[in-house]
Order: sequence, then C-alpha cells, then structure tokens
Amino acid sequence: MSVVLDYNNVDKFVDEQKALGNDVRWEEWNLIFFRKSKNHSGWSKREGAYRDGNWGFQTRIAVGTDGKWRVPNRNVKHS
Repeated sequence: MSVVLDYNNVDKFVDEQKALGNDVRWEEWNLIFFRKSKNHSGWSKREGAYRDGNWGFQTRIAVGTDGKWRVPNRNVKHS
C-alpha cells in the first residue's frame, strides 16, 4: 500500500509529516525520507546516509510520469 499524492496536496503532506516528527525534505522534485539507524549501520548500506550527526537510511520518492508521488506506508507517520 502507498499514499498517492499529487501536486496540489504534496506540500501539505510534507508539512504534516514534519509536524509529526518525520524527517522528510525536498530535493528538487523528489521527496527524501530519512530515518536514523539504531546501530549506526547506515554507513555500510546503499541507502545509507549521514544527516545531522546520525547515520541512517534514506528513501527517495520520485514523481511519476503521471505527476504523482507514491509514498510507501512504511515512510508515513500517522497521528
């Protein structure tokens, strides 16, 4: 399952996710989700990233050819 977002609601989604404590940001037209690694193992993985003094993993969500972002549920925080 995934959350499907279009141009009209993606900014609101990003703001809501940030308010819930999810580390999500824009990089050009891509959404980037970052989650800290509990054992700092991100440095040795393909999806590994270093952000704000922490090793972790990032997921890049690109906009599709239909103009929609499909965010997997594992990247979405719910209130």
